[in-house]
Amino acid sequence: MALPSKTASTGPPRLKPNEISEFKTFNDIMHLLHHRNLNQHRQSIWWRSFSTFRCEMLHLTAEYDAISSSKTAAKKTSKRVVARVDHWKSNMMPKWYLAFTNVIASNQFSAIGLALMAILARVSHCLGITAAYEAEAEREMQTVLEEFAKKDAHTLFGPQNATSNAEDFGEVITRRDGGTEVADDDFGQVVSRQEIEGSADMEPAEEPSSMQQTKPKAKDRSLNKKRATAQAAEPDTEPQGLPRAKSKTKSRRQDREAEDEVEPELKEPLKKKKKTKKSKGGSIDDLFAGL
Repeated sequence: MALPSKTASTGPPRLKPNEISEFKTFNDIMHLLHHRNLNQHRQSIWWRSFSTFRCEMLHLTAEYDAISSSKTAAKKTSKRVVARVDHWKSNMMPKWYLAFTNVIASNQFSAIGLALMAILARVSHCLGITAAYEAEAEREMQTVLEEFAKKDAHTLFGPQNATSNAEDFGEVITRRDGGTEVADDDFGQVVSRQEIEGSADMEPAEEPSSMQQTKPKAKDRSLNKKRATAQAAEPDTEPQGLPRAKSKTKSRRQDREAEDEVEPELKEPLKKKKKTKKSKGGSIDDLFAGL
């Protein structure tokens, strides 16, 4: 059920006396905020929306005072009030809401933003703007539910939608081999074992491998025998195997022992000859020194 709104098409929303007094107190609070924060926040983005909201509230309270005071000017002022409230509901309320929430988001001036947001919420509730927003949201929800109910369960949960939601694995494409279409996968060509064995027998005859050894001829055999006999006749100039290594180690040990014998003689420092000081003689010795 939609909540009944206070805004009527013929007249302005009816306010109680305590609500009109609340509007006047809100005007006084906003006047003080404007007076104390003008120099500091007049260049801020939210200050423009705050000043417009303050001016609109002053005009609204003045119009309600005029309606209650004189009956002759009630019709004109009531039309102005209706037009003002419709303008607030369609255009101004979302702008004021965004501006005041930005003030709350800034931690430095969150108290001012909370005060302005409380005033805005109370004014919109008294004028029936919040009830109108709730009614519009409920109507939109009902239209969505009606559209959903009109659709058949078969169209929503049928096999067509199930296949559409499934994964797309692509499309089968046929392959042409020599003008003929082949739909199956290509697993190669079937070859019999006899054909493989015949091809293996034919390959060595046509192309002999480099690793295969040919049989030696008679002349090569005779040459190899002569070389073997010549090598057997030659004396072994170099010892083979382990004895050769032993002879090398013996010669190295002898060289090291000879070096060890020579090194201590070289390491001993050469003894310096002591210089003999000439004894100083007397005058007689000096005379016969030149002889």
